[in-house]
Amino acid sequence: MNAAVKNYPVTVRDGHVYAPCLGWYLDVPTPREEAFISHAHRDHFAPHLIGHCTLETAVLLEDLRDAPKKLQTYRMHQRFEKKGYAFTFLPAGHIPGSAQLLLEADESVVLFSGDVRLSGSRTCPAASTPRADLLIMEGTYGEGTYRHLTLEEAESRALSFLLSCKAEGAYPVFVVMSRVGKAQDLVLHLGSCGYVGALPAGLFRMTESMRKAGVALPSVIPWKAGSPLRGDFMVVTRSLLTYQRQSMSREGARFAFVSGWAADRGGSWDARIPMSDHADTGDLITFIERVSPQEVWTFADRGRFAARLRKLGIKARSLD
Repeated sequence: MNAAVKNYPVTVRDGHVYAPCLGWYLDVPTPREEAFISHAHRDHFAPHLIGHCTLETAVLLEDLRDAPKKLQTYRMHQRFEKKGYAFTFLPAGHIPGSAQLLLEADESVVLFSGDVRLSGSRTCPAASTPRADLLIMEGTYGEGTYRHLTLEEAESRALSFLLSCKAEGAYPVFVVMSRVGKAQDLVLHLGSCGYVGALPAGLFRMTESMRKAGVALPSVIPWKAGSPLRGDFMVVTRSLLTYQRQSMSREGARFAFVSGWAADRGGSWDARIPMSDHADTGDLITFIERVSPQEVWTFADRGRFAARLRKLGIKARSLD
């Protein structure tokens, strides 16, 4: 069912956000003719005929399967006009290249944020918070009371874990959920402390792509799964660890789970570091307060974040 809101230059078509004035779907994970791609995480793109994104995102997509056949790139903060509307790509603070889409019409302004992190990180700038009438945002961590560590806290915890492993003759392994984002943040911080990281093939390729996209990163060592552990530490994805944990443990590896979900129970870890490239619960609310919209649409929240916002007196609906 299609749902339109009067005076907003966006609608919901086939369960996804669509901007008729541009002819773009926004962050749709199934193939379309044209789509805005906020960043290079797999739940935000598909093999579209044309994808619209930042140059940095385009470089990262080159290393991923199912990328769009053609990519049209845009600079951050540059305002474009089309059919009487204006649109601008703005930093999202999520991962390198991540962008929000600001869409301006005569009657209203819409901000589509996808994933957002207010503070940014050492590999991407902080999120912009322009004024908008309608805010469309992902609601990950919008339920509950998640609190993520600040960048400084997370870096301190990561270094402490590495040093404690070294002191006890163990090998530190940092476990992340995605190949793009926290993995490179860890490599950058620990590299600045004089430690050399090893990365499995997928993470190594994405780190080199990020370097091509203009992110200054220290040298890293490629590691082939099943081979002896290398370097001073390693970063792996949780999916890879499923197959490698036993053999790595036999070599003396200890594992720190680095994720916004690290505070949750479940899983056996030597350390948990609640570091995320998403906003936590409090920052999501702060983000909304700064944008000051008349209405909020949420997605990826199972309806729970929208319900929470309504209790706070904010007009909100979930697209899930």
